[in-house]
Parts: sequence; structure tokens; C-alpha cells
Amino acid sequence: LGGSNWTFREWLPSAEAVSLIGDFNDWDPHTTPLQRSVAASDEWSCEVGPPLSNRLVKGSKYRLRVTPLQGEVYETLPAWCTYREPEKPLRGTRDALVWPVEGLQRVAPSPAREEGSSERIYECHPGLVGRTGRKPGLREAKEVVLPRAARDRYTAVLLVGLQEDGPLASTSSTGPSLFAPSPSLGTPEDLKAFVQTAHQLGLGVFASVDHSAVPCSEDPRVSHLAQSKTGSASQPLFDYAHKEVLRYLLSSIRFFVEEYGMDGFRFHCVDTMVASESRANGASRPATRYLLLVNSLVKSLQARLGGKLTTVAVSASPDVAAFCGAVTDGA
Repeated sequence: LGGSNWTFREWLPSAEAVSLIGDFNDWDPHTTPLQRSVAASDEWSCEVGPPLSNRLVKGSKYRLRVTPLQGEVYETLPAWCTYREPEKPLRGTRDALVWPVEGLQRVAPSPAREEGSSERIYECHPGLVGRTGRKPGLREAKEVVLPRAARDRYTAVLLVGLQEDGPLASTSSTGPSLFAPSPSLGTPEDLKAFVQTAHQLGLGVFASVDHSAVPCSEDPRVSHLAQSKTGSASQPLFDYAHKEVLRYLLSSIRFFVEEYGMDGFRFHCVDTMVASESRANGASRPATRYLLLVNSLVKSLQARLGGKLTTVAVSASPDVAAFCGAVTDGA
């Protein structure tokens, strides 16, 4: 942390100027400007070294200050931030937080089931788990849910709301970063402890994720990730045809596997993603391609890291029945 050289990079195609501000540079927008990359004109980056990096310690606050090509200057959380402040009433922009999670040793669970038998998954929203006088969240879920799931011979726990943006026990939308666990549920250390305890009890941990509609799509900080709004959908889908959007979505899956030891993912609204494509497009079906890519990524991570990684698709359409199969098997 403090004293190291930091590289900060963000994809912002609609920006004219960008600066990194935070308590490390006294929120001065002129101290740490980002430069537009020559190789990728929509990519902005900067290097932060001593003495400023000496002030980048765990819990340091930071934001982006963006001058767009059109519109007013705004401040926002980076889309790639890995932790952020909890939502606070009557307050504007929240801050991203420097919050490294170190020392994770990936330990694959030893499932309490016979080889070849099906998964038995215990679905849990940590924001709804709380004994009298105790704060709901991942710590409570670790103490209450995990022993019960292991005792009743479940094979995995599915975490719902892990990336939600809102107060506890809410069912609000996914947050502005797919890399940040919801601060309402606890800290990154709480999530890591939950996964490690589950593994010690022989349980896998799955995360429920929504890679269909772009959260807060009217917000300029994420609007560039979205397709043009069409049809009757309340929110536009991610622009699966753009390589930077693919990088963003796929990297978030890899991040939760490598940093937290997740054992699988349940993908919401897969039929909505596929239905957005016209069959007249032939081989050019970006949402289908993304589904194949993300499943292939999970399978390759499984081969490299060992253990078992699982994908689950939520869909009412038989068209995506083969999504969770391996591409090498013809899926």
C-alpha cells in the first residue's frame, strides 16, 4: 500500500478530461490528471507514486472527476472500484475506498455428496439474516446459515444481493461496480471469511449475478456500457458487441473467483439477453457469444485452479438450455 507505485486506468469513451481526486491529494482536481491512451483513445490512465502514494492506505477515499464531451462536469465512483462507501441518505456522490483483500488461499470445498449426484443449493440473502439485536449481513449469515446448510446436507450456498446497491434487506438494483460486494452486507474481509468458513464445512459458495440490464443506465458513469435503449425494456442491456464491455463483465467473474474463492455463479435473465438478438443477425449474436465466453472462462478457471466451478442459468426459454455446458462438448 502506502509508498507503492499505483496505476489507475478507466475506460471513458465520452470524456474530454479526467482527474483522480481523493483524500490522498486533498481532492485537488489538478494534482492527478489522467492521460488519454495513445493506443486506445477511450482509455484514461495515470501513475501515482511517492509522496502521494504514501497517503494511499486502506480506507482512503477517492473518486473520478470527469469533464464530458457534452454536459456538465461530474464526480463519480470508478466502474472498476472494488469497494465503496455504504449508501447514505441526503448525500450525493459516494466515495470509492482503497481496500485490498490479501492472504486468500483458495481451498476447494469437499462436497458432502456422492460423486455424480446433483447439487443441493441453499439460497440466502445475507441482508435478511439477523438474530434479535444483531446486524444482518455476511457475519450473521456465516454464523447462522452455514452450520444449518451443512447440517442439512446442502452442497452449496447461493448468495443473493451480493452486488446490490441499497439498504439492507432491499431488492434494489445492482450497484455501479460489478467488482464491489455490497457494503451494506459487510466488508470484503467478511465475504472472504464467509467463503472460507463455507469451504471448511464442505460447502461451495455461488453468487447470483445480473449481467443483463445496465444498472443506473442514465448515469454517465455507466451509460457507455449500455446498448441503445430499444423496445419496451425498462433498462438497456449491456453492449455485448463491444470488447471493453466484454472485458468488464468477464473480469468481474474472474475477480470473484480468484480474490474471494467463489465456486459458481447464477446468471439472471439469460432469456432476456438472448431475446434481444434478432435471428436475422445470423452468426453475429453478441449476447449469445458473451454467454459462451463467460461459461468458457469459468471452465478454464476450474482447469487452472482446481476444484469445481458451476454455472447456473435462470431462463424460461429452452433456447439457452445448453448455456452451462462446455463449448468443447458442442454446447
